[in-house]
Amino acid sequence: MTVKYFNGSARIAERIVGWGRNSVELGLAEKRTGLEYIGAQSGYSGAKLWEEKHPKTAAALRELAEADAHQEQTFKTTIA
Repeated sequence: MTVKYFNGSARIAERIVGWGRNSVELGLAEKRTGLEYIGAQSGYSGAKLWEEKHPKTAAALRELAEADAHQEQTFKTTIA
């Protein structure tokens, strides 16, 4: 949303929508680099991910999502 509506400016998103600028900047960095940043609390808390607690349900949901996410093989994007 920040990239689309606020030209990638975390300050504008903070001012207009009220989102935390640090959180928006983190999300923009994740989008730019393709890496997911994990905080120390969640990274070292020892709590299992939902997908690890419920693997069968997660697999079923993944299959449902992938069934609706088909893309034509001839699909070509203008962004290349």
